[in-house]
Amino acid sequence: QQKNKTEQVLIESERRLARAQQIAHMGNWELDFATRIVMCSDEVCRIYGLPPDQNLQSVETWESFIHPEALDYVMTATNEYRQTSTAITLNYRIILKDGTVKHIYSERMFEFDRNLNPVGLYGIVHDVTERKIADENLIKSEAGLKEAQAIASVGSWEVDLLHDAHSWSDEVYKIFGINKGETTPSRESFMSFFHPDDLNYANGRIAEGFETSQ
Repeated sequence: QQKNKTEQVLIESERRLARAQQIAHMGNWELDFATRIVMCSDEVCRIYGLPPDQNLQSVETWESFIHPEALDYVMTATNEYRQTSTAITLNYRIILKDGTVKHIYSERMFEFDRNLNPVGLYGIVHDVTERKIADENLIKSEAGLKEAQAIASVGSWEVDLLHDAHSWSDEVYKIFGINKGETTPSRESFMSFFHPDDLNYANGRIAEGFETSQ
């Protein structure tokens, strides 16, 4: 009865771990150098587009998922740590069997026997594809905005009233005829570029904007 209870606790623990990995899009794997077989968790199988019953892969098949442009980087970086117990952190792409490209964050470490000979490799993989795509889209969007502002000679600025933090776009600096670093963005520095004859008008409009939130 105690054995059955222990087995049930173990099964429940594994179920919770699998569920946590699924939520985090992060799985774990182990490579045994003697058998040259990689054992993957269910989430690793999902990330790599494999059914759960294919959780045992040869090292050759496992490496075939690595994007050709990243293969040398992954293998070289891994081999550099072959005689150390330091964690290896990697960012690279994989290609699924259907051609889908994913971005992976990986941490891996070598396992050693009592004679300090490496006998295996184990680690985690985190599917960061969505975050990577979002970052790339943001960069493209910012680059597009910067180009549009330069073409139209229109700049933009923002003020964080809670922290009194000011930021100006590159075109604002260009319009003011200054380089970044010459002036710290602030209300005072911004207003210093106004013509004296327009200063009262500008301050009045700004105050009105705060009152009406427009």
